[in-house]
Amino acid sequence: MSCAACGREIGTEPKLSVGEDAFHAACFTCGECQRELAGVSYYTIEGQRVCKDCYSDKFAPDCVVCHSKIIGQSTKLGDGRSFHPSCFTCGTCHGPIVSSFRTDESGLFHHTPNCESAGSTDDDKCADCERQLVNVKYFTLDSGDKVCGDCYQEKHATPCYKCSKPILEGQSHIVKDWKFHAECFKCPNCDKYLGGRKIKLQGGDTVVCFSCSEP
Repeated sequence: MSCAACGREIGTEPKLSVGEDAFHAACFTCGECQRELAGVSYYTIEGQRVCKDCYSDKFAPDCVVCHSKIIGQSTKLGDGRSFHPSCFTCGTCHGPIVSSFRTDESGLFHHTPNCESAGSTDDDKCADCERQLVNVKYFTLDSGDKVCGDCYQEKHATPCYKCSKPILEGQSHIVKDWKFHAECFKCPNCDKYLGGRKIKLQGGDTVVCFSCSEP
């Protein structure tokens, strides 16, 4: 049996198996500090195994809220920003966001359609059409007013700059005063998702990736 790292026969030397591969214990090491990883927690980064310490020092993302390293579970947005789950919170109720959310004009995140602690009563009516909101999907506006789903879509939802359809739930991106669905935020030239990429305005009104921008 040959070692998947050095290619030499393993023979009677200490060994370990990972999937279908076998290694000398001395060859199964961190790609950064060369520490042996047998019996040690490690991460795989672009095919390279790294120990926990090297991951924390060199690869772990910084939380955009508290700026400390994220080790373990994280919330990552399509634009590349990463958060500790406890730091990814609603700008209205300040509770953690674990499902659908929207982004307001100032960049704050909010539960959508409502904060998880919100509820409707027999007295709650749509602020626009006065429809009762019991057992009806509704949205809470930044003003605190509640509106039914139909009125929200017709009167309050921001249209996507690319497809013109209302942005109701999920992540969105803002460039200048233009707002995009995450799935619409793509370079029109190469069709690559623009989240986390350098972008440039082309012709004053078209968002393209930097590599596709005109000289």
